[in-house]
This record gives sequence, C-alpha cells and structure tokens, in this order.
Amino acid sequence: TTTVTAATCTRTGTSRTTWSCCGKSSTSTIAKDPSNHTGSQSTTTVTAATCTSTGTSRTTWSCCGKSSTSTIAKDPDNHTGSQSTTTVTAATCISVGTSRTTWSCCGTTRTLTVGIDPTNHLGSESLYSRSEATCTAAASTTYRWSCCGTTRTVTTGSALGHVTPGRCSKATGMSTAKCSRCGGTVRGRFHKWVGSGSIRTCSYCGISAGHLFAPSGGEHSHEEDIEINIERTLQQINTIVDLSNITFESNVNTKVTLVSEKQYYADISQNHNFGKAIVALINKQRNYI
Repeated sequence: TTTVTAATCTRTGTSRTTWSCCGKSSTSTIAKDPSNHTGSQSTTTVTAATCTSTGTSRTTWSCCGKSSTSTIAKDPDNHTGSQSTTTVTAATCISVGTSRTTWSCCGTTRTLTVGIDPTNHLGSESLYSRSEATCTAAASTTYRWSCCGTTRTVTTGSALGHVTPGRCSKATGMSTAKCSRCGGTVRGRFHKWVGSGSIRTCSYCGISAGHLFAPSGGEHSHEEDIEINIERTLQQINTIVDLSNITFESNVNTKVTLVSEKQYYADISQNHNFGKAIVALINKQRNYI
C-alpha cells in the first residue's frame, strides 16, 4: 500500500493497494489527519507566568482553527510583590558599596554594587590654599579632604577690576592702557592725557583733571581751610573752576580731608586707602590719573 495523497487536518487523503500475484490494485480513502497542519500557528499568552506560579499559552493553527494550551514555566524575573532595598556596605568617596534587594512575593534577593559616593568622606577637611582678590579674580579659599584629596573652593566678594586712566566717551578709537594695580594690558576707549604738572587735559573730550594736595606737612579737616587751600592751589595754576563741581572722597568720619602729597602716595602704596586720598576733577567728572 502506498500513499497517493496525504491526509491533512482539513482534507482526506488516498492510498493505493496492489496485489503482487495478479497486479490488481485498488484505492482507499485516508481519514483526515488532525496533526498534519498545512497552515501557520500563532501563540498567545493566556496567563503570564510569575516568580511563584506557572502560566498558560494557547497555540492556534490558521489552517483548521484547532488550538491547544501549554504550560509556561515560572518566570523568576516577573515579580508580583514589592521590593525593599537595604545597604550592606555604604559607598564612600574612595570605595564602592553594596546593597541587597529582596522581593516580598518570593523572597528572592539580589546584591548590587553601589558606585562611589563623592560626598561621603571618611577623613577631615582642612585649609589647603588661600588667594587674595586680583583685578580679574575674586578672593578664594580652598579646602582639601584628607581621605580622597578632593578640594572645595569658596570665593569671597568679586574681582577688583583693573585700574585704568579712565574711559572716554569721545575717544576716536580703541587703545590699550596699563593697569596700575596688576600691570596687565587693558583694551578700551580711554582718555588721552596731555600736558604736565598738577593738571592734565584729555585731548579727546577736553576734560581737565589733577591731584589737589594740602600744603606740605599738614592734614586738614576743616571745610573752610580746605576750600581756601583748593582755591589757592587752582589760582596758582591759573585754572578757573567752580568749587561746587569738585567731588571729594570722604574718610570714615564723613569729613572731607585734604592730605599732603607725600601722605597720599603712602596711603595708596601701603593700604590702597583711597578714603583719605583726594582726587579732584574739573567739569563735573571724576577719575584717577
């Protein structure tokens, strides 16, 4: 007997039987074979497997619509409960730590590595360095941890700024000036001072400026004396000004003090004390030259 047409899940088949003695043959029908599928199958999950229970899936054949169910093994990663995490070893600034996670549903635990914690120091912090304020940077103090060497810098105030001859709104172009504090070169539109003596004049805008000092050997705080000294000084250099347009720096007692030229430079070089050093400018402007 040989198969002529194989039976499938949707149709019957045929077979042929032949006798060896006489050669006579006959055909027979083969019943449908429910296990011989000619289509494709699709599988869907009926019940998902979890860490504590198995699941089920259903497979369906497109050719005959027959379906069957299967058991899905437990899934140890599909937890249905809650997890709690405890620290086994705390991470520090120089070493990693470990933590343990436990699931309430199945009791499964997992140990994880915790990265270095740069804020958890084991040592002490001490002063490492200190820098004074400069023209371009604020004063700063740096602290260092003994355990890992990490440093922390705290700034105080702001940069002092460059001390230049003063900016001029009528300057025709950019120029460079040397900072009298740090010696650095500053680029901008500055006054161009010409002339000599106590009073010099900007060739761009025409403003005049100068240092006005009390007579040598004295320091004066009485306002009338100051006005007399200033007026006398200005008259001596043949410059006519309105005294009300002259602005003075004041000392800590809010009294205007006119000091000698020697004392002026001593205050600046030793203490940068501009509070007692007077600079008077003409034409309602003030600057240091």
